[in-house]
Amino acid sequence: MKRTCYFLILALCLPFLFQLETSLLQAQSLISSKLYINCDIARFRNTDERGYLEFYFGFSPRQITLTRTGSDLSGIINLSLKFRKVENKEIILQRNYFFPVQLSDTSSGNIDKLYVSQRGYDLPFGVYDLEVLAIDSLDKSRKDSILIGDIEIKPYGELPSASDLELCSSITQSTDTSHVFYKNTLNVVPNPMHVFGAYSSPVIFHYLEFYNLNVDSIYTIVTNITESSGVKKKNISRQKKFGVKNAVDVGSVTISNIPSGKYTYQVQVLDGNKNEIIAAKKQFFIYNPHIQIAASPISTRGIEFLGMSSDELVNEFKVAQYISNDNEKKSFSNISSLEGRREFLAKFWDEVEKRPVNFITRNEYLQRVKTANTRFRSSLKEGWQTDRGRVFILNGQPDDIQRFPSGDNAKPYEIWEYNQIENGV
Repeated sequence: MKRTCYFLILALCLPFLFQLETSLLQAQSLISSKLYINCDIARFRNTDERGYLEFYFGFSPRQITLTRTGSDLSGIINLSLKFRKVENKEIILQRNYFFPVQLSDTSSGNIDKLYVSQRGYDLPFGVYDLEVLAIDSLDKSRKDSILIGDIEIKPYGELPSASDLELCSSITQSTDTSHVFYKNTLNVVPNPMHVFGAYSSPVIFHYLEFYNLNVDSIYTIVTNITESSGVKKKNISRQKKFGVKNAVDVGSVTISNIPSGKYTYQVQVLDGNKNEIIAAKKQFFIYNPHIQIAASPISTRGIEFLGMSSDELVNEFKVAQYISNDNEKKSFSNISSLEGRREFLAKFWDEVEKRPVNFITRNEYLQRVKTANTRFRSSLKEGWQTDRGRVFILNGQPDDIQRFPSGDNAKPYEIWEYNQIENGV
């Protein structure tokens, strides 16, 4: 379906940037948390040769250095995106944006509001890595980065299929085609943090595009919210005849009565015989402290571990062995309770992200583990356990790879080059 890419024009931001930079000494100390990238992606059908990818991102003003400009407080995030082909590491698209935030009253809820935006990209079919870097323009030591690996842009074929599932804070009818969130007569506002709850977003909205439907069929659309154990907390079923080959599906679920935790949101399309022909799902978090007795506030870092089982926590610390020391390994091995392991991991990642040398965030580290498992898995080891996996996790994507096939007296091998480590290794 046809879309328009929206880009922030640098010329419009230059006066604002200049004002911020010259007011650096007046920066306000309202920061109460580390700078984290809240981001997500969704892929859609585009043309016979290309796909369309939307990138969603957001920041809280409390994560940003703010400076006073007149009666307002202002800050700005410099966001850089780089798409690389996985097969040859060629950069096929690179973008840099300035994302301004302005507040008129820090005593209101605006200081904790998530300011959200999105960008769209027309990409040829292939498999890509997306490198994302966010820098606080008034304090460049405050930054966060993430690598979203192995993003496959592919044709949808002729069978019934769906776009990626987009979880949203709101979806409303609109005629403003110039709005950044406009698509298909709707304003679709994403929630890149994927946290919903009674005090923030009590209703989850979803947006999906269906392709290659039978125009005469009546379909059953099933929406499920399922916890990690497999228990369904919500199950909503509706019937619909779309009457067109390609259609948009919008739905919503109220989650204010579901306990805090990690869940899966799934949409299924069933044919007349109740056979599943399309399915799309995405994980998200619910934070409803009013349901839990004497629940204490949960930090941004603590939310990341909600709903994780004890085995999932153990596995996360296991793959983090390349950046943990002997004392940390010993301490974790002595913890048996679920809450104790969650608390340990929250503190562990906070300490990791304070290290001045070899800085890496939890999100980026775990994404590298996921990418390593996809690329370097062997018959005997998971990808993160291999030599290539270890080097990739610790150092990221190499600047260059030389590949040598096997010879009469040698096995195949590779040489990885990193230009930014110790002036080149």
